[in-house]
Amino acid sequence: MLFVLQSMLGYIWQCFYSSCLRFWLKWFLRLITGRCELQRICARCKTGAPRTSQIEYSLKSSKSKVRVTDTLISGRFSALLSES
Repeated sequence: MLFVLQSMLGYIWQCFYSSCLRFWLKWFLRLITGRCELQRICARCKTGAPRTSQIEYSLKSSKSKVRVTDTLISGRFSALLSES
């Protein structure tokens, strides 16, 4: 019974966090720091797998699929430009 209650509370928390709390937390941090979520991730993490994982999570959790596409495309172009 306790396991069912814990999993139910976990599910409720996940829904609450992903639907509204995450948005307000990101807005508040952007207001305080002046940086978007991707800039904060890049500033605090060293290059490599941990940074990539956090960026992927951020993009997957984004409500704006247009921004995700723009970020992925601009990332590819900037990688191509840096190789030249």
